[in-house]
Amino acid sequence: MKKIEGVYLKHQKNKPSTGEYVNAMAKVLSGEADLVRAVRAYLDLLEWQGVCLWYERLQCGKASKGPHYIQLCREGTSDYVAVIRKKTGGIEVLFIELKRVGGGWRDSKKLFAQKMANKEGINYMVIDNLDTLKNYVRDN
Repeated sequence: MKKIEGVYLKHQKNKPSTGEYVNAMAKVLSGEADLVRAVRAYLDLLEWQGVCLWYERLQCGKASKGPHYIQLCREGTSDYVAVIRKKTGGIEVLFIELKRVGGGWRDSKKLFAQKMANKEGINYMVIDNLDTLKNYVRDN
């Protein structure tokens, strides 16, 4: 099983134990890259538990493929989107924007958040630590 700094990758066939996830997430998150890995591991766990039906890491901008460019998500799109099963039995789409503590927020990100605000079945959150996401999932 491939392991990157205590976090298992989504595409792997063998499921890690809950303890392995807890150990991976217990690391001190020093930057946004650490938070990205911890959120991915937590969403993997939720997916295997049936709480998260699907999630995807979103990338913005353009990527080059030889002489050609591929358009990725529009500027301002959140870092993750997840379909979460709520305790009430409903389903919600959750957009998750990751920020390191003290990190800035671009105007394009603010515009995306405003577009998603107050839409039925859609939620948008900005987090700078994993506990914020864990508490949200636990309480909803």
